[in-house]
Amino acid sequence: SILMNCYNAGSYINEAIESVINQTYKNWELIVWDDASTDNSLEIVKNFKDKRINLFKNEKNLGLGQSRIKASKKINGEYISILDADDKFSTKKLEKQINYMIGNKDVGLLATNFEIIDKKSNVLKKNIISNLNKNFLDHLCYTNIFAASSIIYRKKIAENLGWFSESFEYSQDFDFTLKFLKKSKIDFID
Repeated sequence: SILMNCYNAGSYINEAIESVINQTYKNWELIVWDDASTDNSLEIVKNFKDKRINLFKNEKNLGLGQSRIKASKKINGEYISILDADDKFSTKKLEKQINYMIGNKDVGLLATNFEIIDKKSNVLKKNIISNLNKNFLDHLCYTNIFAASSIIYRKKIAENLGWFSESFEYSQDFDFTLKFLKKSKIDFID
């Protein structure tokens, strides 16, 4: 399952959804949760005629934190990935991560390296985490080294951890990663 929260993301959401549709791994569901957008975000999502895309919307703007909590309750899949509406997945992301998770049952959270791009998809920065030692706590005490859209979670563990915190608006993913660090193995792949 892929969670995509959006609010006035009309400039980017088409490319974000296309990056999911173009995945080599095809057995996914995309949960798009619109937070009462006032632009053309909803129309863009509705133009995709793919039964794996499920659109939900808030009647009034609640903010990212509350919207993500509501969206998480709609998840059906065994694995969870977040894709912000202004991000894109590389074509083999889900296939590589899910295959790794299947082969490594002790891993509850798996991250990847990522690139920061501009509006024209030019790479501004590559974030390489593979050269870090595997003691992620050393690094996570100081900063969130994983991009939310690079992570895949095991749903069973997420449920046991109580999902996303209501205490945070924009750092729920970092808090969630720290919770996983306490309860399961965290790993990354290139």
